[in-house]
Amino acid sequence: FSDELADRTATPTPLIETAQPTGSVTEPGPTSSPTASPTTTAGPTMTPLAPSVDESKPLSADGPWLVYRARESLTGSAVNTTLFVVNNDGSGRQMLVQGLRSFSEVQISPEGDRIAYLKYSAEDIPQLVIRFVPSGEIEIEIALISQSVLDTAANRQDLEKKLLNAIGRADSIAWSPHGHYLAFVGALDGSSADLYRFDTWSNNIRHLTDGPHNAYRPSWSPDGAWIVHLVGDQIGLPGRDEIEGVSAVSFDGEKIKRLYPKEANIDFLVAWLDEAHFLTSHDTRLGPFGLSRADIDGSSLVEITSAPVSYPEAMMFDGLREVVAVNLRADDPRVDGSLQAGIYLISLTSGEANLVLPGDWRSVAWWDGKGVFVANGEQGTVFIRRSGEVVKEMAEIADPVALSPDGAWMVSYGEAGATVYTHIGTHIRQVVDGAVGKVIWRPDSTGFFLDVFQPNDPIHGHHLYMFDLGEWDLQLVDLDFRGADFWIGPALSSP
Repeated sequence: FSDELADRTATPTPLIETAQPTGSVTEPGPTSSPTASPTTTAGPTMTPLAPSVDESKPLSADGPWLVYRARESLTGSAVNTTLFVVNNDGSGRQMLVQGLRSFSEVQISPEGDRIAYLKYSAEDIPQLVIRFVPSGEIEIEIALISQSVLDTAANRQDLEKKLLNAIGRADSIAWSPHGHYLAFVGALDGSSADLYRFDTWSNNIRHLTDGPHNAYRPSWSPDGAWIVHLVGDQIGLPGRDEIEGVSAVSFDGEKIKRLYPKEANIDFLVAWLDEAHFLTSHDTRLGPFGLSRADIDGSSLVEITSAPVSYPEAMMFDGLREVVAVNLRADDPRVDGSLQAGIYLISLTSGEANLVLPGDWRSVAWWDGKGVFVANGEQGTVFIRRSGEVVKEMAEIADPVALSPDGAWMVSYGEAGATVYTHIGTHIRQVVDGAVGKVIWRPDSTGFFLDVFQPNDPIHGHHLYMFDLGEWDLQLVDLDFRGADFWIGPALSSP
């Protein structure tokens, strides 16, 4: 096995998809409605809600930048779309990745200078791509299943059961906390899905684990010393993965240890509590149950609660990682005569799971800027302290809400448009009256972007706008918007 730990130099290969770059908040005073300005494009002619942003302004050197998905042109294919990058104010628009057809959720480097994602060949074989931001230049592209492995697969179904469900998923790649390494799952050296590590400093790939079982769902310890991961055989069906246990490998591959056996019933690595402890949960056909505290040394697994929980991406932790909020919807199969729908708060210290807000709620989130959980639904918007105390109920804010990072503002949005409120629910003004599908706050909370549905533009449907809280004006960013948005840039990286 030691021979397989030797570094290999990864040689970048050309992609078919090529990148081609193309203050203080004040209360609003009297304003006039933005002047509608016709925009003529190669294709349909339409009248946007507001003038365009300054198109002559270049992309900033260090961000932050908003990345989003749209068509390359208004007459282009809706299947092959493009990732664009713009400044904090919507200006400086240029292409980041062109000609995307099928790709996974983008993983952002903690350094804010790279993205990693999986794209798929015509035969749906996953390939790992790492790109620099904002240039879009490819750092490396890696075919995650070797041709020799593909040649030995009996059939497509056999390949999916054994490899694709472990390799071709968004959680099969993970950046180290400092962004120096990217851990990924692949079958480059044999018939099992193993863990590998790409070094952004040297462009080397190191083989970290070796079968017989598949490795998947890698998760770095906060200090970057260990990569904890699940090991199993047939993977991909909720509650039916053939999981053999939980293992850990050191960042250099020199140390490998089995932490917990199959009997521990661990299906999810939920979150790290500190450098040595992490949370796990168990999956079933009805959904996930329980939280347990695990140790990087593999000591005894301590059950915190056996109550129903959310899937890891939907669990909402408070800022201290002492309380987790779980939203059980009315249509959840785990809700029955003995278990009510509603918002539950689970103490990670005592293990108590308390129903703090009964009912069918749309969402619950932790608002770090204000230090409260925020529940939202048709019943309104509610603030909940970590203790479970309901401190404010706003029945009039029943549409989805977007919360500013600094804890000062809320924007409700939906079919009736988008409206700005203060952090205590004071109505400020309506921004647009057209249907809004999403609100994306700037990282500095000085404004936000809006996905506005255009009923008179059935071909494209969604436009992207930017609203500035300092100027209190609306500007058009793009006549096409298809989601996949995220913020990135060295200016956002942790010190």
